[in-house]
Amino acid sequence: MANTETNLAHSIPFFGWMLRDMKAGHKDAPYWFLAVMVLLWAVSCFVFGFAALVAGVLVLTPIVLIGYAAIIFAMVSPEKTAVFSDD
Repeated sequence: MANTETNLAHSIPFFGWMLRDMKAGHKDAPYWFLAVMVLLWAVSCFVFGFAALVAGVLVLTPIVLIGYAAIIFAMVSPEKTAVFSDD
């Protein structure tokens, strides 16, 4: 099933090319992917206005909250985690 979803995501012309480049491209490809996503959001805010800004914020809110929870859990966890390991 995951293979079908991967093929479906890769079949989208512009987005699929970026996903393939993230997996098999240069080591700086994820940074370029992030830059393209931010610029696409900025262009959509310019074209669609406040609605695009609010939609982007609503999409990013759960991602940021889950990230905060993971960082806090890693800080208070009694066992050593990969996020803050000394190795």
